[in-house]
Amino acid sequence: IYQLINDVNKAVYEKSVSDSRFNGMGTTIVIVYIKDQKAYISHVGDSRAYLIGESIEQITMDDTLVNALVKSGTITKEEAKDHPRKNILLQAVGVSSPLKVSFYVEDISHKDVLICSDGLYNSLSDNQILEIYHKYSSIEEIACHLLEKAKLIGGYDNIGFVLAQGGNNHESY
Repeated sequence: IYQLINDVNKAVYEKSVSDSRFNGMGTTIVIVYIKDQKAYISHVGDSRAYLIGESIEQITMDDTLVNALVKSGTITKEEAKDHPRKNILLQAVGVSSPLKVSFYVEDISHKDVLICSDGLYNSLSDNQILEIYHKYSSIEEIACHLLEKAKLIGGYDNIGFVLAQGGNNHESY
């Protein structure tokens, strides 16, 4: 996974410098590989991975200026939510080199995995995501209602996500 992300980083960077239409192009990435009730998660940027079951738990930590300020104690988590510089990335695929790729291994026996862009988590709070998750029974219904609610509340940015079932039922939407 580390090599894959670095290969993508190189390809995006080369495209951005070889074609002026793509100058400064970059992206974030989150990858989840599920095998034997384990999720192997890597990411760069501010796209996120969550585990959802009885509660919701953010696994990845955003590679942003504001997150670094929170970690250092300069600002609080509450101040970070509406900080004017919350979208400034410290690293992104195609822009930063070398990348500091995060890697996590999580047991997903009784949990599902949500990976998403900032368009979803900036529109919906963790509690709103969890409420929708518990309200509907099928993964398709949950996904449709997450998208509908995010578009209704915010939807100012791209809203991309994948919801994958953990345990023995590896279905995704």
